[in-house]
Amino acid sequence: MSRHIFSGSGAITFALLLATTTGGADAATSYTCPPVDTPTVITEATTVTLGSTTAKSELCTLTRRQASSGARRVPVARSYAGRSWEKSAGLFARSGSGLVVDCGGGTECDLTLPTLGEDQEYVLESFS
Repeated sequence: MSRHIFSGSGAITFALLLATTTGGADAATSYTCPPVDTPTVITEATTVTLGSTTAKSELCTLTRRQASSGARRVPVARSYAGRSWEKSAGLFARSGSGLVVDCGGGTECDLTLPTLGEDQEYVLESFS
């Protein structure tokens, strides 16, 4: 299933990919870095597939924040200047944080996100 969110001249496209296994359905959601000033909110802790940045002047970040106010931002991961995704310095860079970044040498990386607390969400943002 593919879903498009239109904002101004840019469109954010993400696809929900479902894979059925003998143990039930595993879901992975794919995201591209959104246009500048058009953040993408992720409300579930799951495994996501994120495309790396392509331009040398591009920075894409994944942060966790308080959903009700947007406050208490904590950096989770980043991709910049065409590089693969990596853990951001801080809480999620620690061993045992629950964040797993697996890039496998391609242009997309799988990130297993830690469980969200009450009133928390993840935000994917681009900067240039």
